Amino acid sequence: MQQKAIGHEAHVILHREFPEHGPCPHLDGAAAFPADGHPPSLECPLGLTSRHFGITVGDEPWGVLVLGPYFTREADRQALADRSRAADAALALLPYLSPERQAAAMHKSRLGLTLSQEESGPDKKPGALLVTDVTAGSPAARAGLLPGDAVTEVGDKPATALVDLHTAAIAARQANAPLRLTVRRAGEILTLAIPLQAGPPAAK
Repeated sequence: MQQKAIGHEAHVILHREFPEHGPCPHLDGAAAFPADGHPPSLECPLGLTSRHFGITVGDEPWGVLVLGPYFTREADRQALADRSRAADAALALLPYLSPERQAAAMHKSRLGLTLSQEESGPDKKPGALLVTDVTAGSPAARAGLLPGDAVTEVGDKPATALVDLHTAAIAARQANAPLRLTVRRAGEILTLAIPLQAGPPAAK
């Protein structure tokens, strides 16, 4: 069974075990899932979410990559524990993703790069974001990013956490502008721009 089907079935089981929370718009088709990775139009009453990413080959749509379902708040997941064996078995298949892990997954899906946190100095304080992998043909690859690059700034702000890149990418996408990065490579400082597509306007 594919992972998407497993997560879907676990989601169905949780709603069956917690009927007092009401129907889920993610399961009954009422929620719309933007193909650019933005949140669905309606929330799951149990606190689960999924993100969808449209995949193209050349200029033709090829399919959709689904991230999730997963919990965005650990407290929501913990509140559902110990109801029944079926519920606990479903929860074992539905993880909580911290903001950092969500950001890392978004970067891989949207930008085509995988990052890790560099440590600097004897006190091991967070440093630059290290590029550990770049997907061929992705926006990151087209911008010229390479494994081993150290991202020191996103836009005009220091890059000290994965969330910094995630926040800057959202702002750039909404402005229909490229995501500008300052990169350290073999002692040189480079400025690169990752092309992005426009997203929906920011929520007020």
